Amino acid sequence: METEASTPEERNYRSAVNERERLEVTSGLVIVADQFILANPLLKDLDTNQFKNKLPQFGATSTSLENGTYGVLRNPYDKRVLIAPLGSVNDDFVFVAEDFSSVGQVEVDTRCLIIFDAVLLNDLEFMGDYRKCWSEGVDGQKKSRDLVRTKGGAVRYGFSRQFETLSVGVDKTTNERLGIWG
Repeated sequence: METEASTPEERNYRSAVNERERLEVTSGLVIVADQFILANPLLKDLDTNQFKNKLPQFGATSTSLENGTYGVLRNPYDKRVLIAPLGSVNDDFVFVAEDFSSVGQVEVDTRCLIIFDAVLLNDLEFMGDYRKCWSEGVDGQKKSRDLVRTKGGAVRYGFSRQFETLSVGVDKTTNERLGIWG
């Protein structure tokens, strides 16, 4: 999977990492969703298992990932996100979608994706705070994203202003990397 990069679009995932964009996995289950999902009133009164079962109906997906700390890298030249254990991505890494086994799709409607450990669904204080902030408009939505980060989740921006569907997959060879691409 690691080959020499030949174009700017393929280069330097490692330098694209924002030090704030890390993912802490403690339950072994990661959720990838549009940022609105945690504020969606249709999902408000569901318990954790019901919420997880409804993910595909609301354009989100979940997958297993080993516990640990991951970097969340986004190449600024394309619509690809790589989630990999910290320090495991070389400067010459090239993201090749065919190297990933599909685990689902995520529908992005708000230009912003959140990636978080499923354990957050059990944190009633976090869920309440997220929804409260979200209802406060644009500034509140920024606070909501910051809450995700303070709880070990990650936020990635810059997707289309129009609705788009992205594929989500796990690295076929190691199962320790998660890829998101459009």
